Amino acid sequence: MSSNSVVCNIFKDDSALTMSSREIAELTGKKHVHVLRDIRVMLAALQNSDLDPLSYQGVKVIRRSDNNQIAKIHLPKRECLTLLCGYSVILRAKIIDRWQELEAQVAQTSIQMPDDLRPAIAARAWADAYERAHC
Repeated sequence: MSSNSVVCNIFKDDSALTMSSREIAELTGKKHVHVLRDIRVMLAALQNSDLDPLSYQGVKVIRRSDNNQIAKIHLPKRECLTLLCGYSVILRAKIIDRWQELEAQVAQTSIQMPDDLRPAIAARAWADAYERAHC
């Protein structure tokens, strides 16, 4: 599957970008169940405790509504890149390239508030920036 046809599963939650296990599987050509297994093993090692590895800070688990099975796991950048250290150089490069694309997209769509203490001017500048980015 080409990178242009990959559905973007990265989302910004609480100001942190994450990448889903499904996108990792698509980009690397690995089966999703194997990526989920790799994530569990990695998180258990990072957590170094008896706690549920899926309760690791910053990790978001999405479950199916019908059977409570894991549909996908969203990893913060650090944990995503840590996972990739066990993968081949080519697969690591694909994921790192994708992170760079996504970070660039976020940077382009960020709206900067003007450094102006006059509320009317600041509000108009914000509205103009929002319209340019979203309309």
